[in-house]
Amino acid sequence: MESDWRWPAAAASALLVVFGTLAFLTLRWLLA
Repeated sequence: MESDWRWPAAAASALLVVFGTLAFLTLRWLLA
């Protein structure tokens, strides 16, 4: 397939958003 790179890129961006949100919430909770 020619679009094989889209799925790893989508998964990586989704994981980045999830971990970024978790890190933000954790820092906010720690600094509260």
